[in-house]
Amino acid sequence: MSPLSSRGVVGLLYRFQNKPGIGRGVLHFAKDLEWPHVMLTGVTEGMLPFKLHEQAADADAPTPTSSTTASAQEAAEAHLQEERRLMDVGITRAQRSLAVSWTKRRKKGRELVAALPSRFIAEMALDKATAKEDPREKLRALRAEFAARAAVQKA
Repeated sequence: MSPLSSRGVVGLLYRFQNKPGIGRGVLHFAKDLEWPHVMLTGVTEGMLPFKLHEQAADADAPTPTSSTTASAQEAAEAHLQEERRLMDVGITRAQRSLAVSWTKRRKKGRELVAALPSRFIAEMALDKATAKEDPREKLRALRAEFAARAAVQKA
């Protein structure tokens, strides 16, 4: 069985649920599981929500009727709602802390293309109630704290 098959991923998630260490999983199999700290990485537009393959405009293709356009629009909206539920599953898995990241550029095939943060990040309204931390400052503070503890233990 491939380690990335559905049973393999679920087994990996259950194995790491109550043990120290770092586990990796996918949003689809995280439902009903929780962890103290969750990191959602690469939350960019086109990845979450996943961009459906758009049909290229073909000159020979007949023009779509209003009913086909409406049904395609409904299908796209249903897909977007499903992706929004997946994001909700991801952010509600965190018991203590949640980190959400995105990239400025991502690889698409052999090329690096510009990337934008997912629209879901803006919908979460993190800027209003969340403290943004500079990881370098946090690391400096942790080093100072550990040095102070070490000095107290030596004394």
